[in-house]
Amino acid sequence: MGNRPERDEGEASPLDDLGSRLKQARGARPVEPDPATPRSGLATALRLAAEMISALIVGGGIGWFLDHWLDTRPWLLLVFLLLGAIAGMLNAYRAAMRMSAEHESTPPGN
Repeated sequence: MGNRPERDEGEASPLDDLGSRLKQARGARPVEPDPATPRSGLATALRLAAEMISALIVGGGIGWFLDHWLDTRPWLLLVFLLLGAIAGMLNAYRAAMRMSAEHESTPPGN
């Protein structure tokens, strides 16, 4: 349709060149982080806080929904908030114990 310049068969197109450069760039750096890399204290604290807060939100949401559906205000909200708090603390405790075990299993100096 248009007046494209003719290319020799041996000449690489710009897309081929881009593809080869992308392959080279992907091979130059690791795709996934090294699992042996230690986490910072802030990352650990944020993860544990997220564990507890998300369990509270889910428990409160379930309790609120059931209270409105069954017209039992505020009892189910209180029960599920308590269950959410317990679940959040249990999840945070398990995550902390898992991180502690990982920390103890790493050799000194890493």
